[in-house]
Amino acid sequence: MKKLCKKFGFLFTKEKIKIYIYTCSQLISFLMAFLTNLFFTRYADPTGYGEYRYATNFLLTIPTFFAFGIPFCCSRLIARDSSDEKHKVLTAGFYVTSILSVMVSLGLYLVSLTGRFDKLGKVQMVFPFIIIFALKNLFIQVYQGTGKTNRYAAFTLAQNLIVLLGIFVGNKIYGELPFKWCIIVFILSNILTMIPILSRMRYRTDKDSFGTLISEIKLNGIQMYCSSIITTSASNLIALICGSQYGFAEYGYYSLALSFARCFTLISSAMTVVKFRDNVNQRFIKKSDMLFMGALNAIIYGVFIIFGKPIFFIFFSKEYAIAYDYLVVLGIAYLFDGMTLYFNRFFVARGRGDTVVKNSIITSVVNIAVSVALIPKFEIKGLVSATVISATFNLLQYIVSYLAYRKKEIKEINLQEK
Repeated sequence: MKKLCKKFGFLFTKEKIKIYIYTCSQLISFLMAFLTNLFFTRYADPTGYGEYRYATNFLLTIPTFFAFGIPFCCSRLIARDSSDEKHKVLTAGFYVTSILSVMVSLGLYLVSLTGRFDKLGKVQMVFPFIIIFALKNLFIQVYQGTGKTNRYAAFTLAQNLIVLLGIFVGNKIYGELPFKWCIIVFILSNILTMIPILSRMRYRTDKDSFGTLISEIKLNGIQMYCSSIITTSASNLIALICGSQYGFAEYGYYSLALSFARCFTLISSAMTVVKFRDNVNQRFIKKSDMLFMGALNAIIYGVFIIFGKPIFFIFFSKEYAIAYDYLVVLGIAYLFDGMTLYFNRFFVARGRGDTVVKNSIITSVVNIAVSVALIPKFEIKGLVSATVISATFNLLQYIVSYLAYRKKEIKEINLQEK
C-alpha cells in the first residue's frame, strides 16, 4: 500500500488537488453551458441562434484588439508582488481599459452609420457594452495573478446560471426567444459576476502605478498583445467574417461546435490557472505536470470519440448533425490549444514574451495562409480544417521552443555552479 501511495503520490499533491477542484467546477460550468446551448436551440430557430452567437462572439472578440497586454501585465505584477485586487496597478489598468472601451464603442457607431457593413448594423445594440467585456478580460487574468482559482470558478458558474435562468424566463414570457432578450441576459450575467472584484478594488491610484504599468507593457505586455492579436483574436475575427459571408445559420452550427470544443481545454486551462503564480518563480515545467496533462487529455478525447455521437443526438436534432462533424475536428484543435496555452503562460510568467511573439507571428502566417487556401472553396468546413492545422503547428512549435529554452537554462546553471 505504501509503495502504491509513493508511486502515485504525485497525483494527490496539494497543487493537483487544487487542479481537481477547479476542474470539477469547470465541468459544472461546461454542463451548464451545454444546457444553455440545448435550450437556445430548442427555443430559437437556427438563424436566431446563429445571430445570438454572432453578437456574443463579437462582444468577446473586439475588446482583445485594444487590450495592449494590460490584462497580462496586471496579472503578472500582482503575482510578482504576491498581492490581490487592491493592487494600485489594477486600478490603473481599470481606468485605461475603460477609456479605450468608450473610444472603440464610439468608433464602431460611426462606422455602422455609413451603412457599408450590414452585419455590423445588426449588432449595433451591443456597442455600449464593450466596456463590460474588456473589463471582464482584465479580471479573468487578475484571478490568475492572485491565485484565487476558486473565485474564478464561482465567476463562471454564476454567469452560466444567470444565462440559463434567463432562457427559461424568456421562454415563459415570449415563447420563441427574441434576439434582444438573449443579448440583455448575456450582458447582465457578465455585469453581475463582476461585482465581487469591483467591490474589492481600490479606485485610487498614482503616477507611479501608471508608470509601472506602462513599463511592464513595454517590456512584456506589447509582446503578449501582439501574440494574442495575430493568433486567437485573428482567428476569431476570421470566423466573424465567415459568419457575415455565409449566413447566421451556418455560423450558428460552427459556434455550437466551438462552444463544446472548448471543453477539451478543461485540464490544460485548469493547470494554467493554478500554476501561473508558481511559474513566475519556477525555472522549468515539471515533467510530472506534462505527463499528467497529456494523459488526461488523451483519455478525455478517447471517451468523447466512443460516447460523444450517440449522446449528442439524444439532445440535438439531426438538423444540427453538421455541428457534431465540426466538433470532432475542433476537439483536436482545442486539445492542442489548451496544451499550447500552458507553454505560452509559462513563458509569460518567466518574462519571455519574445518567444511568445515569435511563435505567434509564425503561427499567424500559417493560419492565414491555410485559411485563404481553404475557406473560399470549403466555406465553414475550410475554417474548421484551418483551425486544426494551425493548432497542431502551434503546439509543435512551442514544444521545440521550450526544449531550446530548457537546454539554455541548464547550460547557464552549469556555468554558475562552476
